[in-house]
Amino acid sequence: MKKLMTVTIATLALVGAGAGTASAEATWSAANSTATGDQDNAAVAAVRNGWTAVVWEDDRDD
Repeated sequence: MKKLMTVTIATLALVGAGAGTASAEATWSAANSTATGDQDNAAVAAVRNGWTAVVWEDDRDD
């Protein structure tokens, strides 16, 4: 059975809204444009400056 997986990431922009409080706004982006074949072992990493990386393993030989 083939698995289909679309990985979606959210980048959070934290904006200060007064003394000691913050609000968050999420921006959603698709990490892949093709969901054919197996896409396994997905992982997402993010750093403080907002950059994100999304990786996965697939069964294609490209």
